[in-house]
Amino acid sequence: PSRQLSARADAIAQASVEPMYQDPFWEARYGPERTRRFGDEDARFHVRYLVQSLDEQRPSVMEGYARWLRTLLVSRGMSTFHRDANFAGLASALEAEGWGPGTEPYEHVRAAREALRYPEGPSRTLQDDAAELSRAATARLALYLTQEDRPRLEEELRLQLSYLADALDA
Repeated sequence: PSRQLSARADAIAQASVEPMYQDPFWEARYGPERTRRFGDEDARFHVRYLVQSLDEQRPSVMEGYARWLRTLLVSRGMSTFHRDANFAGLASALEAEGWGPGTEPYEHVRAAREALRYPEGPSRTLQDDAAELSRAATARLALYLTQEDRPRLEEELRLQLSYLADALDA
């Protein structure tokens, strides 16, 4: 799979990052040019590490990369939620190419996503409860929201809870 993936690396990287570009956060924070430049570059790095992980037949390569990347980018104002979203985009791009759940490439990316989970303590508890907390908060605000606003608010709350979990870990 690593050779096939390597041959399709640019297309997979591009497909993996497209969902990120739909989020106005990135352009508001970095501007359109920097968002695309760094987003595309990061997506290519993700695929390169995946190819290396597959070549070595060690998901631990992706796990170590995910943890290192979180440490680097959290210190630059991003969150674990952002990293997980990038890996989710990669998993979706792989699935579109025929490498879905149960395939070696997909499982290596799943391992990277799992590696983003804090091992224990308040950070892990907050990660585990973030979806439920964001749904509960959104439900409390239901009178003030349209149906269209609810999913975006839930996602924004999960993002903020991810920042909090990262801060607790630090």
